[in-house]
Amino acid sequence: MKNLLGLVQNEGVNPVEVVVKDKNLSIFDHPTGELIVSHILSDSKGELIRIVHPEKDTKSALNKVYDTVLTALGGSSNAKLFLENIHRDKSRYFKDQLGLIMKTCKNLNTEAISTALEYCVKKELWSAVYFKDVVHYSLMKKSSNTKTENPSLPNSYKSKTVRPEIRYIDEYTKALGGE
Repeated sequence: MKNLLGLVQNEGVNPVEVVVKDKNLSIFDHPTGELIVSHILSDSKGELIRIVHPEKDTKSALNKVYDTVLTALGGSSNAKLFLENIHRDKSRYFKDQLGLIMKTCKNLNTEAISTALEYCVKKELWSAVYFKDVVHYSLMKKSSNTKTENPSLPNSYKSKTVRPEIRYIDEYTKALGGE
């Protein structure tokens, strides 16, 4: 049995036909009769009904990002192990993890990437955040080793020799309008 709920038309939008048949709600384009979407109706109130699109390939985009990140990490066995463990531990946020790794690897040389990757695998740090932190730490450590020390006086000595001006309380009371 087909139950036509009616035609729905908004300004500037093609009219649609809403039909309930068995436990399905279908929406058709009225002029062409083409099916736009079909939903399963629930018997219970407030239940979330998910729309499944089997024709949509959700894995291909993730696989492309995975391959890009694997290449950025050097494609080594350590890189593969690192990414597999991240996927195992953080499967829900795997794409976000890959994005952070890609962002971290941007503008880095292969030596810095491989050093950080090796450290993360050795210490079993299966996270993009740990990888980023290791990269930044190793870069800071490397830059601090290359800095030359300034032979001038240290800041702590300079601050001990500077004395502030001492004012009497009368100056403050006059400034605030007191006697």
